[in-house]
Amino acid sequence: MACIWSGQVVIALDVIRAGKDPEKITLTSPNVYPIVHELSDYKLELLAVHPYPATSADIKKQDYSVILRVTPLL
Repeated sequence: MACIWSGQVVIALDVIRAGKDPEKITLTSPNVYPIVHELSDYKLELLAVHPYPATSADIKKQDYSVILRVTPLL
């Protein structure tokens, strides 16, 4: 996860599924949620990033967490 500017975050994911080659995807959020990415037969939704990036505080990468929902496409 990287903070590009206050309120925007870029999340790089390695998606590994049984019987398939690993895939790299990137979710970029301009602080408007959800961010949706369709991957084969699944939908990935970035629902939130915590803490909210702020210019007045130095936030370490390991202090961030995300809420990510994965659901099958119908």
